[in-house]
Amino acid sequence: PQHEQVRAAWQAATQQGRGILIDPTAVKVALGETGKELSKSSFKNTASKSLLAQGEGMVGAGPGTRMVPLDEFRATMQDLGATIGRLERKGGPALGRAKSIYKAFWDDLDHAATGPAGATLKSAVDMTKREMAGDTISEYFTSSMKSVGGVMQLDVDGVITKIAKNRDLLSRWLPKEDIDEVVTTLRQNITPLLPGLAKTSYEQVLDAA
Repeated sequence: PQHEQVRAAWQAATQQGRGILIDPTAVKVALGETGKELSKSSFKNTASKSLLAQGEGMVGAGPGTRMVPLDEFRATMQDLGATIGRLERKGGPALGRAKSIYKAFWDDLDHAATGPAGATLKSAVDMTKREMAGDTISEYFTSSMKSVGGVMQLDVDGVITKIAKNRDLLSRWLPKEDIDEVVTTLRQNITPLLPGLAKTSYEQVLDAA
């Protein structure tokens, strides 16, 4: 039902805002920063260069910024989100660069939602944020299930660590207070996955976050 509501909200926003163009200024800046980093490196950085090329294909390379139709902007944003999911499993500098560009997409979309697009687009954006936060945290739970003596158990330490490491991304979707509440609830229910399991890993990450 939640996914259907979000889909309906975007359909309404698209219909009402037919012809709306998104100003991708923040994305353009993020792409420029990525380009500067890559120009200083002697390594191939294939994944990062692919991100840069795809982003420039949307906003346009060189001076000036191409205004992007809402449908195209959102589709490109969804593709970048899927790319981040794949990079999560590999790690490396491309992941950090992809997250920076992705956050810039949200900045531009938030800005558009305060403009002529009005309340309908803002409603769709807000609903999407809640949905994506829920889906992401749910995935953290799913990927933190481990088999102990043939019984599947939740590695709460692992969930908290994932939230802490990706707090910058989650903060684009949820208020700080909501994220803190999730972490606090989890920390109150921690039990070692295995005898003697260290509990310091998530504490160190949280302290550094």
